[in-house]
Amino acid sequence: FLDRHGIIDADTARTLLAEARRTYIHPAPDAPDGSPPPDADSSTTRYTPSKKLQALVRAGELCCTFPGCNAPVWQIDLDHTEPFDHTDPRRGGPTDARNLKPLCRFHHRIKTFTSWQDHQDESRTAWFTTPTGHMFVGNAFSGRDLFNKLFPRRSPDHPARDRLNTQRDNDFRRHQRAEKRWNDANPPPF
Repeated sequence: FLDRHGIIDADTARTLLAEARRTYIHPAPDAPDGSPPPDADSSTTRYTPSKKLQALVRAGELCCTFPGCNAPVWQIDLDHTEPFDHTDPRRGGPTDARNLKPLCRFHHRIKTFTSWQDHQDESRTAWFTTPTGHMFVGNAFSGRDLFNKLFPRRSPDHPARDRLNTQRDNDFRRHQRAEKRWNDANPPPF
């Protein structure tokens, strides 16, 4: 995959790599329970991710993760899904690959300063909820699909998928009940 060009053939890749300066990204393996490795550095309590972490997160996506946006990933912000707590960094969202996703500046501000909400599931898929309660998946196809060594695959029947489906269904039903209560309390004027 070549930024701004898309997927390229093997001959073109070999030609470009012949004289290219290379950087290799080797993510640290997680423990079997999904927790970060014990030797993970303390950069999770800093707001700004390290250059290595920025490269890892950006390599996992192809563009802005907001639904329908295709801003190039190497020119956009990295957003904390769970907000970073500047007053007590250990209490807020960590600065790690599981809590970061790329958003262009426009969508980063929309998500931060409006009532749009987001969350990421265990397979790092970003989900966005509109102010009206509709839920959309971010990018259906990501860099992790091309570079599958960046993130271990989970089977389709993984228990996390059931939990996330249940959570989405519950959120949707809760929103429908709130909307019905509001409509019942505020009937139309005709």
